[in-house]
Amino acid sequence: MPGVYGNIADVMAALGMNGVRGLPFRRVITRTITVKRAAQIHGVPVDDLMDRLNVTVLRIEADDLGADT
Repeated sequence: MPGVYGNIADVMAALGMNGVRGLPFRRVITRTITVKRAAQIHGVPVDDLMDRLNVTVLRIEADDLGADT
C-alpha cells in the first residue's frame, strides 16, 4: 500500500518500528496516529525519524526526475 513516496515502512523499521510492515496494522494505525506519536511510542527521536523520512523522499524525487529524462 505504498503512497506517493512509496513504502516508508523500511525506513521506520530501520528505526525499530517493526510493526509498520504489516498491511492490516498500517491501514488501522494511519488513521489514528501521528509521526510524532509513533516516534514517542518507539523511543525514537522525532527529529531523527523526520530526517530519515525527508532523505528518503528526496531520493525518491531525485530518482523520479532521473527517470523522466
